[in-house]
This record gives sequence, structure tokens and C-alpha cells, in this order.
Amino acid sequence: RYSATELHEGLLSDACDQFSLALMYQELLVGVHPWRNLNARQMASPKLRGQPDVGLLPGPDRAVILKALSARPGERFRSCGEMVVALE
Repeated sequence: RYSATELHEGLLSDACDQFSLALMYQELLVGVHPWRNLNARQMASPKLRGQPDVGLLPGPDRAVILKALSARPGERFRSCGEMVVALE
């Protein structure tokens, strides 16, 4: 529920941490997971997962969380710290 897709393929990087942090950030802030109704199989596949629903987040936070939740690790922030700075 909180792991990045690439972890299911055995790929580990700092980008995985911010993906998880972004999921938890949204759920703690607004009480709703960005992919609220998906099962484990759907969450593990970017094709089945679709786009996250960040509509309940404050406007400035949406772009930050969408970047951190990118299906492509290279498109995410370089670190969790960079993501947190962007949220400030």
C-alpha cells in the first residue's frame, strides 16, 4: 500500500522513500490514500494503477506530491529532503 512500484521489480533507490513519504503525507493530511480503492495487484502495476487522486490536497501541495508519486523514479525529487523543501 505504501511501496513504490519499482520495489516489486527488485529495484531499490532513494526515490522509493519519497514515494512512500508522499503517500503517507497525503493520507495523514487529508485522510485519503491517493489510490484509495486499489488492491495490491493494481498498486504494483503503473498501468493498472492510473493517476493518483490529489484533489483533496491544498493547491500548492498537489504538484509536489504528483512529482514524488511519478511512476518513473527519475522524474521524482533527488531526495526526501528536496521534496520536503518543495512542500515548504
